[in-house]
Amino acid sequence: MKRIMIILVLIMAIPSALAVDESCHAEMSNWCFGECCDDGCDCECNEETEVCKCVCPDPAPRIEGGGKDHSLNIHRVYDYTLRKNQDNKLELIVENDGDYDEENVLVTVADCPDNWQCSEKEISELSEGEEQTVEIVLSVSEDTRLGNIKLRAYAESDGDEENRYIYAEVLPECHGSSDCPVGVDCVDSVCKCVENWVCTWSECINNEKTKECKDANDCGTTGHKPAAETEACEIPKPEPKPEEPKGDKSNGDSGNPDPMGGITGQATGGGSGTGGNSGFWAWLIGLFS
Repeated sequence: MKRIMIILVLIMAIPSALAVDESCHAEMSNWCFGECCDDGCDCECNEETEVCKCVCPDPAPRIEGGGKDHSLNIHRVYDYTLRKNQDNKLELIVENDGDYDEENVLVTVADCPDNWQCSEKEISELSEGEEQTVEIVLSVSEDTRLGNIKLRAYAESDGDEENRYIYAEVLPECHGSSDCPVGVDCVDSVCKCVENWVCTWSECINNEKTKECKDANDCGTTGHKPAAETEACEIPKPEPKPEEPKGDKSNGDSGNPDPMGGITGQATGGGSGTGGNSGFWAWLIGLFS
C-alpha cells in the first residue's frame, strides 16, 4: 500500500515539478521530483517518510599538484594553494567556490614552534567565486629546513565549526648539496632531507626479537621506513663451567712420598746421610736371617 501511495505522490508531483526548471528536466539524471540535483548526486526516496531528495557524496580532502605547489580541497568550499615566495613567506591562496557567500576565514599556523614567529591572517566576507592571497610570515632564515608545516583554516559557515588543516612541505631552493644543511640533499633544486634508516635487532625477550630502525638523518618523516619485523629466537643457555681436576690421594696427599721413610726413621732414630742408609740395610738383613 505504501508503495502505491509513493507512486501516486510522485505522479502528482511531476506536472508542477516540470515547470520549476526545464533545463534541469532535460538532464533526467539530475532530476529528483521537484529538486535539481548537482552533478554526481543521486535521487533517493525514503519509503517510510515518502520523501525524495538529492543525496550528494561528501568527498574526502585530497592533495593535488606537485613540486613546491600544494593544494587542498576541503568540503568543496575552499581551495588552498601553498608555496614559498622570495621573501621566505608562505602564500596561501584561499578561494570561495560559490557554496557560501561573504565567508569569514581565519588562517594561521597550527602548533607554531617556539623558535618561529607565526602570523595569522583573517579574510573577511570572501564573496562567491572570489579568491584572496594570504601571507603567513615565519621568522626563519633562508637556509632553515622548514619540513612539514601544518596550516589551520577556520570558516564560520562550516556547519560543524571544526578547524580544517593542510600539511605542506616548504623547503629552501638550492643549486647543490652545499647549499643545504648537513644531512640534507639537493633534490630537484629543493633542499630535501633524504631518509637513511639504520636497523638493528633487539635482544631476545620471551623467545622473540624485534627489528628497531632509526633515521640517521633525522628527517622527521617515515615515508621510506622499513616495515616492522619480528622473529622467533632462543635465549642462549650459559655454558657449563669446566670441572676442576681431582688430586691423587694415593700419592702425595699424605705429605710423605716415600712410604719407607717413616720406617727408616723409626728404626734408625731419624738418621740421615750414608749412615742412615747402612743401618737400614743391616736391619733388613737381620730380619730375614
